[in-house]
Amino acid sequence: MLNDRGFANLIYEYFIVRFKFQYYKKGDSLPKIESLCRQFNVSSLTIKSAFKRLNDEGYISRSHGRSAKVLFQQDEKGLNEFAVRFFSERRTSISDLYQSTELVVVPMLTKGFLLMDDNDFAVLEKLAEQPSPEDQIRFYCYILLKTKNPLIMNLFWESTLYLGLPFPVQYKGHVLYDPEISRRRLRELIACGREGEPAHIYDAHLAFQRDVSKEILSYIEGRLPQIPQKKTLPFSWRVYRERPQICCDLAIRIVHDIYFGDYCGSGFLPSYENMASKYGVSVSTMRRTIGLMNQLGATQTINGKGTRILMLSDTDIERPLDLTAPAIRQNMTYYIQSFELLAESCERVMNFAFKNFSELEKMELINLLEEYLQSRRYYISPQTIFAYVAEHSPLQALQEIYGKLYGLNLWGYPMKKYRKEMPGLDDSIKKFTETIVQSLKDNDIDRFSMLFSTLMKNEYQIAKKILTEHGYKAEDLNMSPAFSLLQMEETPQA
Repeated sequence: MLNDRGFANLIYEYFIVRFKFQYYKKGDSLPKIESLCRQFNVSSLTIKSAFKRLNDEGYISRSHGRSAKVLFQQDEKGLNEFAVRFFSERRTSISDLYQSTELVVVPMLTKGFLLMDDNDFAVLEKLAEQPSPEDQIRFYCYILLKTKNPLIMNLFWESTLYLGLPFPVQYKGHVLYDPEISRRRLRELIACGREGEPAHIYDAHLAFQRDVSKEILSYIEGRLPQIPQKKTLPFSWRVYRERPQICCDLAIRIVHDIYFGDYCGSGFLPSYENMASKYGVSVSTMRRTIGLMNQLGATQTINGKGTRILMLSDTDIERPLDLTAPAIRQNMTYYIQSFELLAESCERVMNFAFKNFSELEKMELINLLEEYLQSRRYYISPQTIFAYVAEHSPLQALQEIYGKLYGLNLWGYPMKKYRKEMPGLDDSIKKFTETIVQSLKDNDIDRFSMLFSTLMKNEYQIAKKILTEHGYKAEDLNMSPAFSLLQMEETPQA
């Protein structure tokens, strides 16, 4: 069971949206803590922490031995004002997010279906017969949980919260979910899943998601007045809910700059003061961030000298590194899970992105990769391509998702030492870079995407093999927390 402040905040946000969309109204009883623990796969302390915050802010009342009662009260005018504000902030981002999750989440849904047995399909068939909005979310949760990749569950939940799903299904006669149509769609998905043909499964998921997204967009537009949009709230993937977000994000930026930026080839980082000024943070935040990087073996602070860069240092290549150290172990889970998402999604993402890039953008990347070939730094070509897509994608949410995945993948820098010791790496990455460059020059995006996907899937398997050889078990690589929302809610008696 999960127990951390980050997930307590997520549960808090989940209930706030439900209160304000009037799933729960004043006087309603919330499910019992024991039920919510099973429902969300969290500890009782996590639920109690979320409930304490809701209680302190006046949304609920709690008493020992009884279910929490809803105090929040909102009339129809308040509901409509909240809905207008909520959807107005997301109006231009929702379509963008749906397109982005098609490229990243649907490949993992396809993989989840391929891992199912008859018992799993029986569970889905039961959910398909009761297709309320929440049952559809449970349907997707069950499929994604089969991948045993908590990171994709994290992305699924963050995107679901951003969209406010499931929100009220009816407004001025417009019904968002038709039960019979939903049953038919879910049965069609299950039938494709039973066939076990990846292309058919992917197409079925894609068609289903596009139909649902069209209905949701139509519903939202119907709720919004025809007034100019004042601001947009972009999608943000808060991966590090259970860790210090600022320090983790900043550490990744510094790791990126060590590979590609100002510190490439440097022996030491600048002073805390200079680093803080460069990245626009306080000296204390920079000190904590460098402390985190020291724990991870990326740097070493030496009294009287400064902070030495250890990553891939030629003079330090034989330095022993314990991949089972707690701080490194946590990051290896992020690394391998992000690697799987990148490997499963990159062919379609690359194809989409590069077919939408301008000739100038393509040429900029070609020049960069050719520069790496000349300077013999082609070993960073795959990461460079990921970073380029994250920066230049025409979809904001895809920039956000791939930017986070790229950053999480950088946590795998300790693996570089072991990967470099394997024979043939240098030649294979050099040949890959040359072939990729030629594909871009020929504007053969399909070949480019296929070559990139083949490399990533191969490297993902190699990374798993290295970690296994260093004592990691399958459950170690999937130990990060994941919500489930699989069990039906129980409404306790007053």
